[in-house]
Amino acid sequence: LVEERLQYLSQLGHLEKKGEGLIKKVTRKELLRLKTELVKYTSSGDKSVYGAISVNAQGLILYHMLELIEQQGLDTLLTYLEKLMKEARKQNSSKANKILARDDRIRRVYFELKKHEFEYPQALIHPKYAVLLHLLIDQLNKNPDSRIMVFVKLRDSIQHITSRLEKESLIKPSRFVEQATKSKK
Repeated sequence: LVEERLQYLSQLGHLEKKGEGLIKKVTRKELLRLKTELVKYTSSGDKSVYGAISVNAQGLILYHMLELIEQQGLDTLLTYLEKLMKEARKQNSSKANKILARDDRIRRVYFELKKHEFEYPQALIHPKYAVLLHLLIDQLNKNPDSRIMVFVKLRDSIQHITSRLEKESLIKPSRFVEQATKSKK
């Protein structure tokens, strides 16, 4: 899916890199840079820029999904896909969201994850959770009065981790979520 978007952007001349296997050559950071460049071209009146902006947005969303799989786990990807599907039904949703939510391959992934969520939920958990659990239990066995903070990148991960940790008798998790603020530049 990512490769298709990158090939499209490359064929339009928006990416310097060419050829097969662009997913190994083009980074998410480059797509973010391209997004800024494409937005500047909207004032030129060239209508093809809008299509490229949408395809670029789809690529960024897909890169984010890959990042969720690699860093957070399939359970967090499922939560993200649920939000994407819900958002895509809204009238003011972005074209990129709507296109991805209608893509049969994305829908298949979503339905497979939903199926696994009920049949084999452990398969959706990132392997680093087992390491975290081992470290927490080890520390609490050594010092039952320990207070431990676990930092995570995404709020959705907090919910998944907390709900699992609540099932462990030694661990009494509590969520602390810092309020996100947008800085003024």
